[in-house]
Amino acid sequence: MRNATVLATRKDFNPFTLALKARCEAEGEVLVRMRNGDYCKVAYRPANPEDYTDNAFHKEDHSACWSPNGESFTSSDFDIVELDAGPATAQTKTVTADEFRDGARDAVLKALDKYMRELTGCDNARGARDADLPQLFAGIDGHMARVAERLNRPDSDEVGSAYLSISA
Repeated sequence: MRNATVLATRKDFNPFTLALKARCEAEGEVLVRMRNGDYCKVAYRPANPEDYTDNAFHKEDHSACWSPNGESFTSSDFDIVELDAGPATAQTKTVTADEFRDGARDAVLKALDKYMRELTGCDNARGARDADLPQLFAGIDGHMARVAERLNRPDSDEVGSAYLSISA
């Protein structure tokens, strides 16, 4: 196991900047707040080996540029520290808590079945029996309730939280 935080470099995305990258790819420019409290709009530019450029965030006029981890090339005063929540868009998908839980149950059961079929070489092998389901579902349901809670927090930094809402 490695400590990714300590080993991370300016060239590495983090959960926050991955969410920013996704928003930029979907919307173009996105409003962010810098460490000094000022706001500006940034866009994402993917790496281009032919031009010897790395992944970066930048202002439209390229007057400012940030590393994939959100650090400013100019000064730490300009590091990207907050992503504007933006207006609720039609891109946000809403599912009920039951749909969210049931989808996870189905995904885990399919994955277990696939694993057992590959492991045994038998097309009829299953990863769980009916008698196993109550205990298996208790673990899945508890986990998905915690994930739903993280996704639904207004200040969530969970990747994808801007595009999914789980209703009661």
